[in-house]
Amino acid sequence: MKKQTFYFLFVFLFFSCKKDKFESIISTELSAYIDDFIAEGEKRGVTLSKERLEAFLIAELSLEREDNVCGLGWSNYNNQESQRIEILNNEFCWENRTDGERENLIFHELGHALLTRDHLNTTFPNGISKSIMCSGTDGFCSNFNVYYDNEVLKGYYLDELFDVNTPEPAFTQRTNFVRRVFEDHFEEGIIDWEEFIEGDPNIFEVSLDSTENEIRKGAYALKIEVKQSVIDEGNLIFVKRFELGAIKECSSLIFKADIRTEGELDGTLSQALSLRERLSDNTLNRFYLNSQPILEGQKTNTLLKDYALEMYCVTTRTNVVSVSFSIKSKLPVTIYIDNIRVELVE
Repeated sequence: MKKQTFYFLFVFLFFSCKKDKFESIISTELSAYIDDFIAEGEKRGVTLSKERLEAFLIAELSLEREDNVCGLGWSNYNNQESQRIEILNNEFCWENRTDGERENLIFHELGHALLTRDHLNTTFPNGISKSIMCSGTDGFCSNFNVYYDNEVLKGYYLDELFDVNTPEPAFTQRTNFVRRVFEDHFEEGIIDWEEFIEGDPNIFEVSLDSTENEIRKGAYALKIEVKQSVIDEGNLIFVKRFELGAIKECSSLIFKADIRTEGELDGTLSQALSLRERLSDNTLNRFYLNSQPILEGQKTNTLLKDYALEMYCVTTRTNVVSVSFSIKSKLPVTIYIDNIRVELVE
């Protein structure tokens, strides 16, 4: 009788401990996003459970990484029967992110944990990412804005997330030039461009240049100088906004420029497109930013013609677009920019 009692007690304790071992633990800040993820799966016929999920908004990730990742996901954590995601709780990864950006990041990590998906860095012919499971550390995408506040984009990327056989969306095939919606050759000077400088403002000088060179379209080209060597990088952002006008839903914008550098760039030269919606009080709400480096590291005397950045599936809610260049360099360098234009493609 004692042996039998001991046996039942052992079994009870064993299963009790096992149940506690895999009890779902979810940070309050992540709970609603996880429920939304499960609901999106249900809409697509995929039943998921969070019973074995651990989800943490955490000060430091469990694995030390040198590639500045903001989240991790495991479908089989520590070779056990638990699933786990971790989201890094800092200004860049969480605090300064919009609800949509947080959702993008969390859904990517839940793709690893609950759907056992690996990274997929395939792109469509027009260069955009095929999946929200693209790796943000490999330059293929930003895991914060694979889709933004755009139902067409979001619908496709969530369909593909839960079904890898989702057909290619129509917006990847839109390659017909419609019209030029913005251009600037600096013939009338530097009009309505704004400068934003981080660090010592004496590091930078912006002017017009009339020197004959390979990129000058008309009488002038834009000239940006990093004038002195600095230990800490200064950062200049040069930006201009323009009214977009009427477009078709899910059109594409292509931002092109001709660029030449003199001297050694030791840092980064980037360009960006920002989509903005004009609200009822006339303020501008930015709901998408696409930025890419033009040059990185140490580059000497570089010439780039028709360097292009594409913004795909632009929503008709977009009233205003910003074009910008960002320059960081630890060494003196001169950058010439001209023949800036933004083209509409449908």
